Parts: sequence; structure tokens; C-alpha cells
Amino acid sequence: MLPKPLYFDDAIWGTQTWPLLNAAHEGDVQTVTSIVKEDDSRVKSQFAYYDHCIML
Repeated sequence: MLPKPLYFDDAIWGTQTWPLLNAAHEGDVQTVTSIVKEDDSRVKSQFAYYDHCIML
């Protein structure tokens, strides 16, 4: 798993967002599917990634 940046706030993005982004990055479809099935609103997690990139 990629190291989570210190400024990536789980309180804002949720505790499963960083694992979801990592699974997508690694091509782990099974984990992505599992995390999204728990809460389908997590498909919007890409915005956390964009926010992360802007802050770099």
C-alpha cells in the first residue's frame, strides 16, 4: 500500500478511501468491488484523489 500522506484526513474522506484508492492504483478489482459494495457512495472517492494531487 502506498503511504498515506499526513494531510489526507480520514475524518473528511473516510477510513476506507485511501485503501480504495490504493486498490484501484494496484488494479485490485476484488478489493475495489468489496469496498464499494459496503458503501456505494465511495465511488466518489476520486475527488479525494484529486484533492490530494492538487495539494502536492
